[in-house]
Amino acid sequence: MLFSAFVVVVYINTAVPTPDQIRTNQTSVVYYSDGTSVLARVGEENRTDVALEAVPEHVRNAVLAAENRGFYNDPGISFSGIMRAVWNNLTGGDTQGGSTITQQYVKIAFLTSEQTLSRKFQELFLAIKLDNEYSKNQILEWYLNTIYYGRGAHGIQAAAETYFGKNAADLTVAEGAVLASSIRSPALYDPTNHPEAADERFDYVLDGMAEEGWLSERDRRGVEYPAVLPPGPSAVNQANGPEGLILNQVRDELAEIGFDESRLYRDGLRVTTTVNAGAQQVAIQSVNDILAGQPANLRPALVSIDPATGAVRAYYGGALGTGFDYAQTYRQPGSSFKPFVVAAALEQGI
Repeated sequence: MLFSAFVVVVYINTAVPTPDQIRTNQTSVVYYSDGTSVLARVGEENRTDVALEAVPEHVRNAVLAAENRGFYNDPGISFSGIMRAVWNNLTGGDTQGGSTITQQYVKIAFLTSEQTLSRKFQELFLAIKLDNEYSKNQILEWYLNTIYYGRGAHGIQAAAETYFGKNAADLTVAEGAVLASSIRSPALYDPTNHPEAADERFDYVLDGMAEEGWLSERDRRGVEYPAVLPPGPSAVNQANGPEGLILNQVRDELAEIGFDESRLYRDGLRVTTTVNAGAQQVAIQSVNDILAGQPANLRPALVSIDPATGAVRAYYGGALGTGFDYAQTYRQPGSSFKPFVVAAALEQGI
């Protein structure tokens, strides 16, 4: 009885935030290895709200196929996800469980991604209340306008402009599928940096649309991955020189250890890299000196690694932080480097 009363009191006193009440994002700072020299600042929000009616139905369906196919029929929460979080908490595992679109919106409103059992129950109360007090269309509109799509774009309108240079209302089926694909992990599904993963996720979304009857099998077969704009200079990424490519690696590594990219743009993180500020400047100057007077089609890359620890001390993948990262490509080195490879092989008895 007391527990039931407690639940009722908590439910009544739980306020549901709307998008205009969500706190402004906090800037994250990425440092060089000394922990004081700033490599990049990330976090100024790029968002423009649009009405649900301004988002094509095929784009909405792509998002549902990617994140919550039963959205219009569920009670706002995933019971299996909650129980999985409880079980993992008791057994010492990861407390993250599958989240509905309603729960994801609540998570954004909380401005925290901590995976604790108490936060999961807070999420539960808010999601149930949100589902009871607002229509599914209203919740979906809020979600589309606040979720993070990568490249500093919050909301479907900003994402449409960032990836395709157009309004959300003009997105095609293929373009909508690309944006929906990015939601799960924007850094790891960015088509510029991870084309294979992005293409696989793209197919998952389109197959889901076909399975749910939102896209005919014939139309599904005719959809190809669309051209996506390259990442451009942005107020949310103040590292647009060679350091911008270091920031891309920071995003990827954070994502791999469970830090969703949206936290970098929202939670005011302080990230210290292994890159040495002095070594980085020497690397940039060395590349510039060596390429002076050389043909413009040469593509340099330089990575300096501490052999004792494996730490990356300097990284140069290209002159533009928004361009292609040549340090991540599989290319045959120039002939002048081959004797060093042969010498190392002979020393190892290969």
